[in-house]
Amino acid sequence: VFAGEEETRSIRLELQHAKWVPEDQPSRIFDVRIVKMDEMFALALIRDITVIVTEHRQLVGAKEKLREAEKRQSLALLAAGIAHDINNILTIIGNTTSATWLESTDPEERHAMDTVSDALKRGSMMMRELMDYAGESRISFERVPPKLMLGEIENILRGLLSESVDLEFDIPSDIPDIDAGRNQLYKVFMNIVKNAVEAIGKRPGKIVIAARKFEMSSEALIGYRSSTTLKPGTGVLFTVSDNGPGVRSEILKRMFDPYVSSKSVGRGLGLATVSSVVEAHGGGIRVDSVVERGTTFSIFLPESKLPKPAAVFCACAMQRLMQALGAFANIGYNQHKRWYL
Repeated sequence: VFAGEEETRSIRLELQHAKWVPEDQPSRIFDVRIVKMDEMFALALIRDITVIVTEHRQLVGAKEKLREAEKRQSLALLAAGIAHDINNILTIIGNTTSATWLESTDPEERHAMDTVSDALKRGSMMMRELMDYAGESRISFERVPPKLMLGEIENILRGLLSESVDLEFDIPSDIPDIDAGRNQLYKVFMNIVKNAVEAIGKRPGKIVIAARKFEMSSEALIGYRSSTTLKPGTGVLFTVSDNGPGVRSEILKRMFDPYVSSKSVGRGLGLATVSSVVEAHGGGIRVDSVVERGTTFSIFLPESKLPKPAAVFCACAMQRLMQALGAFANIGYNQHKRWYL
């Protein structure tokens, strides 16, 4: 319905993926302008503005990432300086406590020193978290199959669950290897699963950890958080989904900022550290959440660039092989661990 003879209507349409269109095929955006010609006819002008809108989104995303990187760098420098100074103080206190404990024969005094030592250990753990957030921790990278890496910590992750929460894995074997510092990536999944369990609380819930091969496009990477330059390319997309209460939008925007937490307890460093570790691996992270429906963390890590490790044929495997062949040939194995015909 038009209000006047010269009225022009402008409509922006973004065509979403149809069922028969591949997921990696980008959507198209059109600007539709309709001009009334007379009582029977109208002129419709349809213009494909996909490139214009995409470039604008990329520009806005780049500016946002630059602001995040500058803020992150300032906080990281502050965190690293504080952690180094406090670690030096903790070391002095720890050495003094150990010397006092060894020299003392008073049980009560020794018990007091044990209490101080426990507090020092907790303080050291907090400083390690700050060091991880600041990117000061050294990471030793190795080529790792994702299924193997997650299989190594499956029991640990299940140990974080409450009785009412189930954990499922959907990790195919035919996805690319990644370059990972295993201990650091363990922290990533442990922190996310722990947060999901605490969010679900006492009600029945489910957490699903999945992974698949993923082609990161220049359009898709806009939605991923990374203070470093996240590049398009092939990699692995990990997702950790839960059917918990979800996260409010005001918290969601600041989810990875240090000391921001929706929980009544905790320091709020867990997800800040998660983001730092993912970025140190050259990847990106994003979080999507719907209140009362659940939350999904998506982590993209590039395909491994390290060479595949050479196959190792151990002596025990050789022994079993030669013993098996011995049944068909005159081959033996003596006590000096030498093979002879």
